[in-house]
Amino acid sequence: MGPGTLIDLDLEPAGTRPSGPAPGPRWRRGLAVAVATAACATALVSSTALPAARLVETATIGNLPVVTERVAGARLFVLGGAGDGAGDGAARLTAFRLADGGRLWQTPVAVNPAARVEVVGDTVLLTADGTVALDAGSGRLLWRSDLPRVSMAVRDGRVLVAALLDRPDPAGPSLSIHAPLLLRALNLRTGQPVWSYQVPGGWLTALPADPADTDPPDRFVVIAPDGQASAVDLATGAVRANATIPVTQAALDENTAGPWLALLGNQLVVGYLRQGNPALTVYRTDTLAPQWTVTVPTLNVAANRCAPLLCLSDTRGVRAVAAATGTGVWARNGTAWFGVVDGWLYDAPQPFQPGSARLVDPVTTRTVLDLGRWRLSTQTPGQPPLFEWVEKDSGRIWLGLLTAGPRIQVLGAVTGLPQDTCDLDGSYVACVTTTQQVRIWRYRSVP
Repeated sequence: MGPGTLIDLDLEPAGTRPSGPAPGPRWRRGLAVAVATAACATALVSSTALPAARLVETATIGNLPVVTERVAGARLFVLGGAGDGAGDGAARLTAFRLADGGRLWQTPVAVNPAARVEVVGDTVLLTADGTVALDAGSGRLLWRSDLPRVSMAVRDGRVLVAALLDRPDPAGPSLSIHAPLLLRALNLRTGQPVWSYQVPGGWLTALPADPADTDPPDRFVVIAPDGQASAVDLATGAVRANATIPVTQAALDENTAGPWLALLGNQLVVGYLRQGNPALTVYRTDTLAPQWTVTVPTLNVAANRCAPLLCLSDTRGVRAVAAATGTGVWARNGTAWFGVVDGWLYDAPQPFQPGSARLVDPVTTRTVLDLGRWRLSTQTPGQPPLFEWVEKDSGRIWLGLLTAGPRIQVLGAVTGLPQDTCDLDGSYVACVTTTQQVRIWRYRSVP
């Protein structure tokens, strides 16, 4: 089935009908965009035609105040209170076996219990006001840093952290006054500095952000107030390219806020005033040579990958351009909410609003899958996206995976769960219940 095929699948579990809206996923950012919808040429297909995988509960873990959970490498990692009678109020990271819920280890950690938990190979990273690394197998503390991570990307075994060396002048323009910034790359396992780079005050910095990017950046970019720019190697901290980039400062208003930077893979997007008009220019980070420039209605715009295109979105709508040339491919007026899921644009109603979600081909803007009331819950790099569908009357939540086709493979229904509290890895899914327990299921994937 080709990506341009129109499908309209009724993915409701057999014998049920959606009866109310579901909130949007927790990861979704409020980007104002518009995505075309298309009338489906096929008849509705009942979900009974989809072979549902079977959820088998392996464990329920209780008496452990849960703030964050992460599933990775046959283990469940829970960050929260002690749950062991210690009563010292310290946050603890606890690891459990997914197969039976058995506790493997528990380690006190001096971090905010709401810290982000990420597992990179055999290392667990906790990120809040600072950064803490532990061994995933034993819970042994590897290192801690007072500097927080400024990029979730981990490349070549290096973690990027940063600290402000001073505070910006509160009386100065917020976009033209930037505090000096210390960037430091740390070894993932030892925490030892690999390189440091100091960004002078008043400079702009573009850092990598998305660890799931199919074209991960290998450099970051700094730009001086006079436009002198440098591309810095993320592996070594060495400057690899220099050029002049226009960064004309602009007032903070709806049409001309700027400048701003975005690092999308190995393309640098710069929004600035060009002869008094808002414009975007895209540069190659290996040479800092400009690739193309396009005028935009406002610099209050978001640039995002909708591979193989770039999507430029603002309050007026969304405009897709070819990433290599800037040539317009399509444009839509209006507003909607969107993200990118498995290479498709994910278009869904605003939270608590009725209507169908859908997956849209980013090149043709055709609807490839009408999701109905299914809403994205979470997507983890290397894992199929997890979707949820809520029965309004019963409160049951159906879980399903986005698989090839695309289609939703129904896993089954569970009760006692708030929305968007699940995580998955391999063949296990774990969810935090309304009573702060964690339930673990093994699922059987059906081809």
